[in-house]
Amino acid sequence: MGKYVNGILAPGEVVVYEGKMTGLIFLWPVIILIIGIIIGVIAPLVGAVIAGFALLYGAFVYLKWISSEYAVTNRRVILKTGIISRDTFEMRLEKIESISFRQGILERLLNYGDITITGTGDTSQEFKNLSNPLKFKLVTEQEMEKWHRDLGG
Repeated sequence: MGKYVNGILAPGEVVVYEGKMTGLIFLWPVIILIIGIIIGVIAPLVGAVIAGFALLYGAFVYLKWISSEYAVTNRRVILKTGIISRDTFEMRLEKIESISFRQGILERLLNYGDITITGTGDTSQEFKNLSNPLKFKLVTEQEMEKWHRDLGG
C-alpha cells in the first residue's frame, strides 16, 4: 500500500483495492530513445540530444509512476500524485454519483484506461492511465453498495 494512503486511513478504514498506473506510460520515452540511438548512427550530436531528452523524459515519467497512488477503501476513493508538489483527491463513497471509464481499442487490448468519478455538486476527478480500470470501477461500486446497505441505509 502507498505511503500516503496508509498514512491517512481513519480508524476502522481498510484498503479494499489498490490500483496502479500502467507501466505502458514508459512506451514513449523508450520509442524516443530508440529513435535517438538510430539517428545517432548518422548524426551523433543530434542522436545524443534526442537520447538525452528521452532519458530525462523517462525519469519524469518514472517519478510520476512511483508517486501515483490509487485506492478504494471501505469508506472512500483516494487519488494522490506528485512528490514535491502533491495533488490529492478523496471522495467519500456516499458522495459518488457516477463512475465512468474510457478505453480505446488499444487500451482495451492492453487493459488500461481512464476512470472519471463524479460526485455531488459536479465534483469530478479523472484517474488517468489506470491498469485494469474495470476492476477499479467494479470494486468501487461494490463498496458503495456495501456502504449504502450496511451504514447508509
